[in-house]
This record gives sequence, C-alpha cells and structure tokens, in this order.
Amino acid sequence: MTNKFLHLKALQRIIDEQKDFQVVLERLEKSMNLSNEMLSSFRHCVLGTLRHFYALQYEVETAMPDLIDNSDIQYLMILALFDIRYRKKEIALYQVIDQVNETIDYMDIDFDKEYIGERLDYLSKNNLLNKYKLEKVHDNSSFEDLCRYYEIIFNIPVWLLKELLNDLGDDKCMRILKSSLKSGHKYLCSNKLLSGKDKFNSDKRFTAIDFDSSMYEYKNGPVVKLDEVINGELFVLDLSLAYLASKIKVYEGNSILYVSEVYSSLPCKIAIDGSFKHVKVDCLFDLEKDYARLKNLNNRLDIKNIKSYIGNVDIMLTYSEYENYDTVIINPLSSSLGQIGRRPDILLTLSEKDVGFYGRQDLKRLIEASKFVCKGGDLIYFVPTYTKKETTDVINKFLATKNDFVLDSSYLLLPDEYNSDGLFYALLKRRG
Repeated sequence: MTNKFLHLKALQRIIDEQKDFQVVLERLEKSMNLSNEMLSSFRHCVLGTLRHFYALQYEVETAMPDLIDNSDIQYLMILALFDIRYRKKEIALYQVIDQVNETIDYMDIDFDKEYIGERLDYLSKNNLLNKYKLEKVHDNSSFEDLCRYYEIIFNIPVWLLKELLNDLGDDKCMRILKSSLKSGHKYLCSNKLLSGKDKFNSDKRFTAIDFDSSMYEYKNGPVVKLDEVINGELFVLDLSLAYLASKIKVYEGNSILYVSEVYSSLPCKIAIDGSFKHVKVDCLFDLEKDYARLKNLNNRLDIKNIKSYIGNVDIMLTYSEYENYDTVIINPLSSSLGQIGRRPDILLTLSEKDVGFYGRQDLKRLIEASKFVCKGGDLIYFVPTYTKKETTDVINKFLATKNDFVLDSSYLLLPDEYNSDGLFYALLKRRG
C-alpha cells in the first residue's frame, strides 16, 4: 500500500483514542499481511510523526487554518509534512503529494487536491517554526509564551512541562527535553550461562559499557534478528536497568521477589548474576502476556533459578508467606516519562489525572509488597519516570506509614547520563 491510510488510522487511534503505539502495531500485524520492510517503514513514519507532532501540527494549522475541524485531512497533512521535513533523501515532494491524493481517493474524501498540492509546496519552501521563534521568543517573552514555544519544539504538553519545571528545576527539565528528541540507544546484556565472560569484548559490532562488563551497545540495526540474541547468548536490557541492577546487593542463597505490572528483562539479569550464588528469583506479573514473555525469555536464556506467577501483589500470598524474601523489587505502572526517547506516543496520550492516579496506586502497591520483606531485608522501588507524585512523594508517604523501614538511598537517573531511559529508584531497608 503506497498511500497513508494505515498511518492516518494509527495516529487517530493513538491520539484520539489514547492507544499505546505498541498495541496499535500489534493489532496491525495481526490484521494485515505486511512485509517486514513495510512494517519498518510504518514504525519509522508513525513514531517520527509522533516525536514532532506538535511542531508539525502548528505548521499545518498555520498554513491551513480551515483544517482544524477536519481531522482526517489534518492528520494526513501532518504525515505528509513529516516526510517533507525529515525524509527529503528518501521521498520527493511530488511523491508526497501523490501519496496524499491516493489516500484521499482510497478513503473517498471530498477535498480539493489542487489546494493540498499548493499548500504542501508552500510548506516545503517555508519553515513556519522559524518565523514563530523570531516573533515569540526574545528577552521579553512571557513565561506562557516560552512554555508554548517549548511545547511545540519539545512535543510536550504545557501542563506537564510546568510540572517537570516545578519538580526538577530548569536544568534537569531541559536535559530531559533535549534527550527526548534523540532516538533511544540499543543495549544488550551477555548471558554468562551460555557465553564466555569476555566473548563479545573483541567483537567490533558491540561497544562495551564501563560500569558493567556484561553490557554492550549495539549500533548496527535491529537486534532481534541477531544470531546471538536468537540463541540466548545476548538479550535486550536498557542501560538504566543495568545501572539499577548494579546497586542491588545480592548474597549467597538470597531469595528475591520481583513484582511488576509491566514486562522487563531485569529479573533475568538479576537471576543470571545470582545463579552462581544459588539465588532464587520469584516473579509476579499482572498480565498473562508479560508472564508468557518472561517464560519464553527464561527458556531461551536457559535460566533455572526463576519462577513466574500471574496476578497482583495480593495474589502472592497464595504462593508465599509474608516476610519470606531477603529482597523485594517492585516496578508498578507509571507515566513512563523516562522512555519518551523511544516511545514518543507517551507525551500525546498521558493526562494530568493519569500521573496522580499512578502515584496513588504505586503507594498502595509498595505498601503491600513491603509485607513480603523479611526483617533486615531490602525493598527496592523503581519507576521509569520523573514526576514527584510517582517518585519522592511515594517514598515519603510510604516512610510516614511504615516506620519499620528506612531509606538507604535514592536516585533520579536522567537519560543523558548514559544515553538510556530515565529512571527513579529508592533502596529501602527493613529494620532488623
């Protein structure tokens, strides 16, 4: 399919229906027989458009104010403008115009094609963002004008920008926003159970990471088709999680409970590192698909010291008693703002109410998970996000409620520190 119908429908589902991009992609893969090349192109175009959505939308609405009430054509023009701005080497202007016209015909939309061609030609020759910057951004700009400009440039809603500025200050906020415009880096962890300790150090495809000898950066395209990933010698793990793993103390014979409402390969890293110390790891996932993913990864990596369970924290009492684990690690749902570098759809689907909800729910889940920590044991809370409501506020409220725990350390890892996701963690100790 050469038109933009699927891309347009994806934008509508993500922005209008608040659907996660990955959910939209998985549904598309099931319903359409698309080649890997077409899926790759779809991912690139839709994620790229989402990453620059507010800027593209501003230019389209400025050039064509009559489109504000016509979402189909507006989304179509935004997709076309992404091609013009960011895919000049891949596609010519006349091809962009042809694709728009083909989509209009395919969807049987009654709209003036000549007008669309003229407007796209105008936008290709005029960058309206530069004009906006010259007019609105100067020494005497108001705070609201600056917020509106940053909303457009960094693709972040004003309410969230103000919240991050208030929570983190100007410097950290700007570091996060600048990092969000960069695509995420790809990191792999070596599996010591199936490969030698230094096997990949001399392989020029991989760049070793200083603070963890098992971690490597990979820059040569998709990782899922690497032979070493398929056979289990390597597995995908973001560097932020490897950094967190380096802070977790594991001793001989420890029992660890990992509670998560989202899939993560972190427990595999912990289990592999602890396998030589006879450490056992129990994992609890809310969703069956996340449970199945971990089971499949365990089989591929040949990990023997992990057990997986389905259900929320309350269900864990079915499998274990309270105070039964040396270490409990909990990763509840969050706004996931630390992942916007690779998941730009987050900024277009997150609401202010969502952030408050996550903070309240995370506190409840942390309190429940804490009951499984033995006396003298460790409780680790982490979320890939930045807001106080989901990070320090949760920890402060928890400590005010549970006086048998003390804060050992906490840290907010910003994405520019290791070119990774952003992450907050708190290491708590239960009194003996």
